[in-house]
Amino acid sequence: MPMNNKQVFASVGTRFPMDRLLRALENIASKHDHWIVQAQIGPSSYSCTRIKTQSQMTATEFEYHAKTCDVFVSHAGMGNILLAAKLAKPIVIMPRLPELNEHINDHQLGTVKAMLTKPFIRIANTESELEQAMLSTLKDRPITLESIDLRNREKFIEKLRNFIVDA
Repeated sequence: MPMNNKQVFASVGTRFPMDRLLRALENIASKHDHWIVQAQIGPSSYSCTRIKTQSQMTATEFEYHAKTCDVFVSHAGMGNILLAAKLAKPIVIMPRLPELNEHINDHQLGTVKAMLTKPFIRIANTESELEQAMLSTLKDRPITLESIDLRNREKFIEKLRNFIVDA
């Protein structure tokens, strides 16, 4: 199956920049000319040439991009993980690292650890892992709400909500 005209939506959140993820996406997108990459970049000052960026989006606009993309790439934020689960959308997550000033603590590493075995979630810690995860996601059979056992999907969303509340 050709991987032309694929829609990629990325979100790094709104509170802190995550230039490492943006740089990686920019490099990856430059190798895949037919990918259309849209990103919500928060307060980043990183200048992208290959990716269409917006600092902020309305909730409606954000959900539209998440719903219509072929792959959702995100920091390891629970809001985005929950949205991907709600939309039955594959997601690739990259945790923020406090030692790179991407966050004030390492809670996203805990989130990633908790998500390792979850369906439709792939983890990337490096640019090469991000590209492989994106390519694998794009090659997989498309996910539809009909293809997911809704009871398991609802249990998954409930467990994620409980994880957030207990954190």
